[in-house]
Amino acid sequence: MNFAFETRGENTFLTYRVGPGETLDSVSLGMLTNNRIDGLAAMHYTQSDGDIFLKYNVTSKIAVKDFLAGEATRRKILGLFVGVADSAASAEEFMLDASLFVLEPEYVFVDVTTFQTSVVCLPVDGRSRDAPDLRGFLKKLVIDARYDTGEDCDYVAGIINCLNDDGPITPGRLRAAVDRLGKREPAATGAKEMGDTEPAPVPDPVAQALADAWGGAPDAPGAGNGDSAGEAMSLPYLLTHYSRRNKLLYKSGRARRARAGAPAYAEEAFAIPGETIPRVIRKPPAAAPAPPAPPARREIRADFGRTTTLGSQTEETAVLGRDRMATDGAPDGGKPYLIRLGTSERISVDKQVFRIGKEADYVDYCIGDNAAVSRSHAYIATRGGKYLLADTNSTNHTYLDGDMIPSGAEYALVHGARLRLASEEFEFRIEREGATYAQNGYRD
Repeated sequence: MNFAFETRGENTFLTYRVGPGETLDSVSLGMLTNNRIDGLAAMHYTQSDGDIFLKYNVTSKIAVKDFLAGEATRRKILGLFVGVADSAASAEEFMLDASLFVLEPEYVFVDVTTFQTSVVCLPVDGRSRDAPDLRGFLKKLVIDARYDTGEDCDYVAGIINCLNDDGPITPGRLRAAVDRLGKREPAATGAKEMGDTEPAPVPDPVAQALADAWGGAPDAPGAGNGDSAGEAMSLPYLLTHYSRRNKLLYKSGRARRARAGAPAYAEEAFAIPGETIPRVIRKPPAAAPAPPAPPARREIRADFGRTTTLGSQTEETAVLGRDRMATDGAPDGGKPYLIRLGTSERISVDKQVFRIGKEADYVDYCIGDNAAVSRSHAYIATRGGKYLLADTNSTNHTYLDGDMIPSGAEYALVHGARLRLASEEFEFRIEREGATYAQNGYRD
């Protein structure tokens, strides 16, 4: 598609150039330019030398592909689904056809604090309609995501069950189902009365909500895996045959194993959506000592509202040399870390996607004492042994060795590189054992 990122002052725009043979839908264009529609990216119409450009302001919002990079959590997934449902509902209110949505992970944007979604609505006739619809887009997000296995991932099965329903995926039904998933409460255990042989199963609020919202029904008797009273239902079977009845059978089987002295959490190998190699999930025994808490990072929470705009901004993007663009190559290895120059603090870059910003609930390193830093300012990705820096549509931009890097691209980092996020400076370093930086081609 004819999209490109453009930086103007403190703003970042996703710009679409209307191509030959494409005509604008005048009604939709008028709706978008004359109204501020919640859930849709604000659009500006410009024309220059006969070329028409549609510019969408995505400042301080990150693309869904970056939002779900790393491990997805319940809060992220449900927040994103609510945001998409609200965006679709707003479009209906303003009589905008959902087929005009650009439903691709790199062009749907999210506010990491409120989870408000900004969908790009492209009022162009004659463009391909092969893009995924709302159902297809949401299914792809669920399947491609990598989930935090430390959480109860039952909600994933609930979402898949919703999306597999034959009924139309309307904003109202989607929002109702996801809201109920988000309101899940732990099942009450209740006191055991004299004469009771086994506590009665407690209905699962999630499964009940899905049944109410989507017309789901328990599986018919004789479903196979886990149907008999003495057989334990496997987690893979539950995920692929999710229903209220099966969920209760699964919980009942786990309780029976615990009472019989078997491990309460059996080792079960299954494929997480988005991964091809099954992983083994192991839950430590309840009596296992908790690991010591890591030392607290230096985080000072400040005003997390609007980012303070620095006084002088570069209007044009500096183009970095070809050698700094992200390219494939032999793995460098080593342990990457940052030195925050203002405080001499050492920060381990210890995740595949390491996020930096001032929203403590989202980023991996919080800069809470610098109001010029955006809530999700930038990230460092480790991929194929290479270290890559990307700006996530920050207000005051990201600089690499003095050059401002544009949003929407990744740039290679080497030992000794200087990073500046707004007015906060860092040095990127790689710690290696048994080798010097000069021997491996690093700058000292």
